Amino acid sequence: MVQTGSKAEAAFEQQSFDDLRITFTELNGFASEEGSNRQETGEEDLADRASGSSDPVAEENETMPGFAEENSSAPADHATDEAVNNSYEENEAEQQPFETAAELPSEAAAHRGEEKGQEIKDDQILTEPAAEPAVEPAPIAPVSYAWSPAENYTFRVEVKVTNSGTDTSKNVNVSVPLPENSSPYQTTSLQSVNYETVSTTGRVSTFSLGDIEPGKTSTIIVDFDMAVRPVAVNSTNDTMESAREVYEKYAGSGNCRTLARKFIDGVQEIGINAREVIGFARPQRGAMTAGSLQGSRHSWAEFYVDGLGWVPVDLTFQYFGELPHTSHLVEAYNDQSITVNYSGGTLNVSWGNFIL
Repeated sequence: MVQTGSKAEAAFEQQSFDDLRITFTELNGFASEEGSNRQETGEEDLADRASGSSDPVAEENETMPGFAEENSSAPADHATDEAVNNSYEENEAEQQPFETAAELPSEAAAHRGEEKGQEIKDDQILTEPAAEPAVEPAPIAPVSYAWSPAENYTFRVEVKVTNSGTDTSKNVNVSVPLPENSSPYQTTSLQSVNYETVSTTGRVSTFSLGDIEPGKTSTIIVDFDMAVRPVAVNSTNDTMESAREVYEKYAGSGNCRTLARKFIDGVQEIGINAREVIGFARPQRGAMTAGSLQGSRHSWAEFYVDGLGWVPVDLTFQYFGELPHTSHLVEAYNDQSITVNYSGGTLNVSWGNFIL
């Protein structure tokens, strides 16, 4: 493309993108009318127990042999059932009706019997059944990456600037967007560059080419070392599953960039951070091969999982939470153009990317 004037811009070619307990103190001097006229044992009592209408006092006397002694002014061995009943009748008017069901003697009552020298048999003290241990759910493994061995590539950016006019192009400065990377499955480092870098802003570096005579071409060559690792995500969590639902909605054939952006919009609507990845991918499901990357520009997506990082999703290749081959190279996360500033002449700019 031939550019004239002081500034030329060239855009990248776009490709497929519960217990209630009653104590003896609380029951002291209390008996129901029905309970005070009843013998401590017998079929009637058992029948009432079976029906759930239990006399708390009779039940406590039956359970604890020392109870009458503690609540009567006469010694325990001279106390009769009648004396006990009369004692309770005197206090009956002061008590409020109370319903209880088979209350258990407290540990404090058992200790009072022991202090008065009375034998407390084990079978006279009812104990609550031990609670069954809680069943804990099986632990969920934390979400983490699983890696395979890396492949190392030399990635080249090549920009050719040709003066196709009849006048000399002077003070030619070319600003080139170079590869950037913050994805966990790739590391990118500058290996070499053949022209002086005038300035760098973000991922854009500006190179000074000086003057270019008519018919002459100056070529900027920048090489990067790229180590790419196949990656998969272990286990899952709520974020992963929510993203998976969106992925299943859009994954399939279609323009790679359109699919990636639909996924990004979908997960962002439910509060998951996501971004588009612009780079290169070979059509074959395998490692990159040497040669020109023309026609291999590609878009996929990454979404963010707290405690883990960026997780890849390629809706075209139908990879969710994985890139099983070293077939994807990250170039950037947004599109930027090459710009050329110069005076005089007519400049034509072309560029390419290669695996060496």
